[in-house]
Amino acid sequence: MTITDTSEVGAASAAPIHALSLAVQTSGLRKVYRNTVAVDHLDLAVPQGSVLGMLGPNGSGKSTTVSILTGLREPSFGQILFDGRNIYSPEHMRALGFTYFSIGR
Repeated sequence: MTITDTSEVGAASAAPIHALSLAVQTSGLRKVYRNTVAVDHLDLAVPQGSVLGMLGPNGSGKSTTVSILTGLREPSFGQILFDGRNIYSPEHMRALGFTYFSIGR
């Protein structure tokens, strides 16, 4: 699966995604639980200042992907970069903050 966001790029410019300043980038992200593949080779490129939404059926790997991107779970394989830096570096892990919340009931 490959996800890229080119909303910042005008149709006339046709700039390649790698020419944009990326906030988040994954390469070959994969998460396996025993014999179950939750995320399979996710390549993601999210430009600075953009918003990413993930849609999919139950069990498609959305929550697992968010957990991996926030450092709550480690990927089985692959690389994750925030602003070009590995999220599993000690500097990044010290600065990380994330919470889930629910609105309603």
